[in-house]
Amino acid sequence: MSENISNQDSIEQRSLDFIKNNLNKENYFGLSDQQFVQLKSWLESAHLNTHSTKFSDIVFNNGFIEHFAITSSSEDRKGAQQTRESIIFKKNSEINFLNNLDT
Repeated sequence: MSENISNQDSIEQRSLDFIKNNLNKENYFGLSDQQFVQLKSWLESAHLNTHSTKFSDIVFNNGFIEHFAITSSSEDRKGAQQTRESIIFKKNSEINFLNNLDT
């Protein structure tokens, strides 16, 4: 398995675990008690697709979850342009902040 696929699987598993571990009725507006119980049942039985490169990412009885990131910036093999620029901005901000501490 490639490192990229392994990293993606790890992200998907952490996301699923986070949802399972933080499943609280008060966070699910508009669901009846019965609907919440059904959702909880689906999520508790959900697991990563054993075929990492196939649709969909997470499966359970009679359903699936496709995990994906959304960005409005252009993206190439190096990733999203906005993400790269954000990293540069953060790094420059930290450098400027630390330089101002010395003055």
